Amino acid sequence: MWKWTKNKSTAAHALSTLIALIVLVFAGQASAGPNANAMLSLDLIANGGAGNQRNNGVTTGTVSGRGTTIAIEVFATGVTTSLRGMQIIFDFDASLLTFVKAENRAFSLTIPERQRPGTNFASTSPVTLGASGFLARAEFTTAADVTGREFSIGIATVTLSENAALTDTFMPTNRIAFNATSTRFSLSLDADDAPGDQAVASVEVRPESVVAIQVFGAEIQNATGITIRFEYDATQVAYERFDSGGSVLPNTRDILTRGANPTSVEIGIASFGGRATANSGLFGAFRFRATAAFSGTTIRLVRADLWQGGVQTQTATPDERVELLPPAAPSPDFDGDGTVGFSDFLAFAGLFGALQGDGTYQARYDLDSNGEIGFSDFLIFSSSFGTPPGSGGDTGRPDLIVESPSVSDSTLTPGQSFALNATVRNAGTGSSAATTSRYYRSSDATISTSDAPVGSDRVESLSASATRGVSIRLTAPRRADTYYYGACVVRVSGESDTDNNCSDGVRVRVQSGGGTTPPPPNNARYWSSDSKYQIAWSPSPSATFYRVYFDRATFFNVSCPGGCNLIATVTDTSASHDGSGSRIGYWVRACNDAGCSNYVRAERGTASSGGTGGGSATYAPISGLRVSNGRIQLASFSVEDCTGLNGLGGYEVHTSKWQRKSGTSWVDIPGTARTGEVCAYSTTTPGEYRLVGDVSINGVRGLHSSENTFTVN
Repeated sequence: MWKWTKNKSTAAHALSTLIALIVLVFAGQASAGPNANAMLSLDLIANGGAGNQRNNGVTTGTVSGRGTTIAIEVFATGVTTSLRGMQIIFDFDASLLTFVKAENRAFSLTIPERQRPGTNFASTSPVTLGASGFLARAEFTTAADVTGREFSIGIATVTLSENAALTDTFMPTNRIAFNATSTRFSLSLDADDAPGDQAVASVEVRPESVVAIQVFGAEIQNATGITIRFEYDATQVAYERFDSGGSVLPNTRDILTRGANPTSVEIGIASFGGRATANSGLFGAFRFRATAAFSGTTIRLVRADLWQGGVQTQTATPDERVELLPPAAPSPDFDGDGTVGFSDFLAFAGLFGALQGDGTYQARYDLDSNGEIGFSDFLIFSSSFGTPPGSGGDTGRPDLIVESPSVSDSTLTPGQSFALNATVRNAGTGSSAATTSRYYRSSDATISTSDAPVGSDRVESLSASATRGVSIRLTAPRRADTYYYGACVVRVSGESDTDNNCSDGVRVRVQSGGGTTPPPPNNARYWSSDSKYQIAWSPSPSATFYRVYFDRATFFNVSCPGGCNLIATVTDTSASHDGSGSRIGYWVRACNDAGCSNYVRAERGTASSGGTGGGSATYAPISGLRVSNGRIQLASFSVEDCTGLNGLGGYEVHTSKWQRKSGTSWVDIPGTARTGEVCAYSTTTPGEYRLVGDVSINGVRGLHSSENTFTVN
């Protein structure tokens, strides 16, 4: 109801202006306005929370159950004017989702759409968007059990109204995907420095020369950084540097290099200009220098962490390899026609007497590799004249094929482990270098490198007609369906046919099965922290995710199953929830594909007993500072030893220590106190652990803790 002021004419004018604008926005009329070049984007809010009005670039998620809350934020960049109104219409499967609301408190009036899922916004005074371009927070609930089902949320149209005469209407194509079965990112290596992925897995390298290894990623859209770990023999090669120039991350720089040149190096790469707009492409080239004692080695990519908006979203443990080989002895068959003949003699005679460095020297004519094309080379050449090169040895070209794919079980339940087997055969007439077999999942029986990668393995060198069995352990997708699995072998140098390097697909059926639900979680508790409630519990055996609920009882006189509300579905053993007043009842269930355990009520704790304090001290969690057994992670940085954090996001560590949960209290661990740094803590002693310390953040000093804890069972 409107309340009139003393100046009724002014209020009436404001009301008529607002009504005119509302009619315009609701009608969806559009004309070319000053914001026609604005760009829209969606960001998923973890656990259906309140959001932070900052675009973290999260466009994929996992949701299960019925009645689960999903929240997203809508952003528009490139808006050059203030707004008097806007309309947002969403696009989704109404059989799976129910639209609840969209909100932005900067607009004084909101009216839901009656015919389409969306909301109209209007204001009596101009609204200027913040730096992030935040338009609205939207909330949905799952109308059916969506466990294992793929679906998405998008936007049908957005209309921005600058005034009663100018509007801009957008029809974006970006969406947020849920429960996708093919969103796991993967990496591949290429030892060919030319543009594009030639999938070269072996290369000849001379001592003290530099080799570039390109790293390509797939399923990486919206990534803002990546951490990569290589392992190698430091007597053979040393890591030199990272060169950007990749196609997927704008303005890429390496911001962290740890452990270089003992036996491994871990490099953190971040974008200083946005996020990956393509789903696959080149990150950049990593350069290694061969030592003076180089005699051949293997460089292995063993771990990679993908980051989105400062949050680590995925981890991969591939075994991608590049073989560095010493140069093969030069062949006297210079023209490559299969015979050492007269044309080879003419080419050799033309360079006879050349010395390394004189401008005419060519290494392939220096048959003894002594830096001079001389008499000794002539003797080698003459002994081969009129015969195939290397008589009595390897005279042909390799041709690798993959055949006989099979699986250990062709009928699986979701998440079941199984083995994929195949045979790599060298059908050529010459030996092949060592290479890599890559495994794929497809929707049909034709396997290619464009299918979803699921793993890789090393294939040793094969002589002509030789075979080698390859195998990998895999996990069945969560979604019941029919899939095909197969393998491809990465081409090798000199291969005569590279169009036959993939096997056929072997069919696998994933069917929903029975199983045993996990037991209820132990040690469920909650406490108040920074205007939010934090809920935590201990891991439950065989649980793959957890559901967290609350009730609004003034006292604990309501049984949650009859009066609770689902607030989060998480895979971690903690959750947070915006709350106030009488919102004091929290409950947790442990779940897997077979179902969920009984409800467990979380006990109310204080800052010291609930997980944010130690002794009488109160520690405020640092968002993004996460710990695990033997590792500390902060945004795109990961350490397994000690770090000062200085200069990273305005952090300065004064002191730090580790604590272990004892009953309802936290107890300091002797010997873990540090000055000026934080250190990872590794233990086999059962218990729950956290990192705490005296830390300044952007000049504000206080007591802080890690965002999470880790548990050793």
